[in-house]
Amino acid sequence: MQKLSKTQKRILFIVLGLVILTGCAMPDKDNASHFYDLSTSFAQVWEISKFQAIFVLPITYVINFVIEKLNWGIIAGIGIATLLVNLVTLPLMLYSQTNSAKMQLLQPQVNKINKKYEGREDQQSNMQKAQETQQLYKDNNIKMSMTLLGSLIPFPLLIAMLQAVYRANSLFDDANRVMGSSLNVKPFDGFKTGPNGWLYIVIILVMIGTQFIAMKLPQYLAKKRLEKDRSYKKYDEVQSQPAAGAGMMNMMVFMMIFIAISTPTTMSIYYTFSSIMMILRSIIGDQMVAKSGISSQSSRGSAKK
Repeated sequence: MQKLSKTQKRILFIVLGLVILTGCAMPDKDNASHFYDLSTSFAQVWEISKFQAIFVLPITYVINFVIEKLNWGIIAGIGIATLLVNLVTLPLMLYSQTNSAKMQLLQPQVNKINKKYEGREDQQSNMQKAQETQQLYKDNNIKMSMTLLGSLIPFPLLIAMLQAVYRANSLFDDANRVMGSSLNVKPFDGFKTGPNGWLYIVIILVMIGTQFIAMKLPQYLAKKRLEKDRSYKKYDEVQSQPAAGAGMMNMMVFMMIFIAISTPTTMSIYYTFSSIMMILRSIIGDQMVAKSGISSQSSRGSAKK
């Protein structure tokens, strides 16, 4: 796994702390104002929390509408809410993911630059190496800030969804169960108390499986691109390292799994649909990189020269 920079570690710990604090701030079950239904107004929530009014309330509205008005059930409610949230962030996430894939494809050229300045630790050499690397990325329309931003976007979405499953009124209605089981309990609590305890295990296993595929698919696609470009064998040692931002993405996946087993089972459903969207983005991003014409041997910028 790629090591995180100090800045990435600080951001990760800050966001993890926010997630934990948000998870601890569970609504009072005896206070109806802590739960949102289809009649809850934006103004009401705005007075309590600006974040919940902007991000949480719309998600709860979608969940409640699908469950109460369409009668499609809890899984469909959370799935459609996850789909809509991902569609809103799709352009930025896709751009970030495509950038990351391009960087992975250009890694052999970055390795050439590093080898060129190997053993030269003076300030001028370090500056020249940095400038050449930055120029390589610039020639291929890669922006590091956007790549990092894309890896951070899931965190506020995670906080918003966590609050939504705690506050969507329809999720706590006993009439809305899946095979007679409530999904408002933690997976292992549901497994122990039942009924249909096996359902919780299946949900967790499906969630972990989709998370694993979503995490590994970008690396697999990058390897296939390099093999097609006939450069993988030559640069396999370099390519074995994840692309920039992959370290934080891996940490995020493990953190999500931890949160999934310590929060209501509805969050595991969210992670499953979110992972499916990540898989689709990886496939679309791979096609976009293929059409960009970037090669591990020469970049668009160098081709022009």
